[in-house]
Parts: sequence; structure tokens; C-alpha cells
Amino acid sequence: RGQPSLNDCLTKGPNLIELIPSILLRFRTGRLGVIADIKRAFLQIALSVADRDFLRFLWYKDGQLTIYRHCRVVFGVNSSPFLLGAVLDHHMRKSLEMVDEGNSQFSKEVILKLQRSWYVDNAVASVSTVEELEQFIQESTAILKMAQFELRGWEYSDSKLNSSTETPVLGIYWDRKEDHLKLHIPDLDLKEYTSVVTRRKIVSAYQKIFDPIGMS
Repeated sequence: RGQPSLNDCLTKGPNLIELIPSILLRFRTGRLGVIADIKRAFLQIALSVADRDFLRFLWYKDGQLTIYRHCRVVFGVNSSPFLLGAVLDHHMRKSLEMVDEGNSQFSKEVILKLQRSWYVDNAVASVSTVEELEQFIQESTAILKMAQFELRGWEYSDSKLNSSTETPVLGIYWDRKEDHLKLHIPDLDLKEYTSVVTRRKIVSAYQKIFDPIGMS
């Protein structure tokens, strides 16, 4: 207390996170939407040994105060999103270089699509055919595995589902059976609107709806 915290002493690094509207627009481009995420993404990145002393923490064990060190990138540290983004970008660039050198079995189109799909540890993309979908899932999983990342939780448009299944995608809801995007409308306190409805109340209600692409 009264001293600088770890985040006070670190530089965030440049913001490498893609804008949500841009990702969602590409998500709507192809006939089939597809999403996935990286399992424990931050924990797959090792910290430099020289930096681990700056990420020490205290823990009581068997009645004794013990000092531990984090060996992996810590979620919550202000530079962590940049570190993850930089690692993913580096891996995507190396994968493209391998294709250009003729040393890769993967499609350049898949790598480029995957490279533009990232929002932190979430991949959000779209394809035109079932064949492209199968190729994208198979190759993307293998590409990330080369860097010891597990790309999992695959979900995609599927009209054969027995019932509508709403999946959250970057703050909005996606009906995978009907392939519709929906806004999450929070419960409003109707008592606020039983009297005179003013412009201020309308704006206040609207601000409670997360709408990154202006559907409302």
C-alpha cells in the first residue's frame, strides 16, 4: 500500500487487438460462421527467467509464508494482451514464411484468414462452403499446435441442429441454426418509464444495450 503496483511499472505495449466491428463484419461475410478459442492461452507463454522475480507472490503453506514466482504470462497484468497478440502474430508470420518457402503443408488462405480472426484468444471467422469449413478447422488446429496452443471449442453455422442454439460471440448472441445475430437486451426497470418518457431516459436505456455494429 502506498507504493507503485506492478502494472504501474510496466508498459502496456501497443494495442494489437482488432476492433470488434471489423471482426464481426468479416464474420458475416461468408455463408458459414465459425468460432473457436485457445485453451489457457496466456499460460502457454513462458516468461523470461530474468523477469520472473518481478512476478513473485506470497502464499501460506503449512503455516509458513512461502515466496513463489510466476513462470508464465499472468492474466491481469496490463502487458499480457500485447504479449499474447505479439506471440500469435509472430507465429502467423512464421507460418506464412514457411508457405512462401515451400516448407509448409498448410494453405496460405487459411493462415491469412486465421491471422485476421483473432480477438485476444478468440478466433472468429467465416467461410463459404462446408469443404472450406473442414479445411479451416483442421489446418487452424494444426497450425496453432505447432506453437503449443490448443485451439478448441469449435462452433459453426449448422442448419441441422434440432433446436436453436445461441452462442455468445464478442458480446452479442449467434443463433447457429438460423445463422442470425442477436443483441442481448438487458432487463429494464419498467418503473422508470411509467411516468413521462424523456430523451434522457431513452438514451439511458439505449446505452445499456451492447451493439458494436449498429444493429439497433
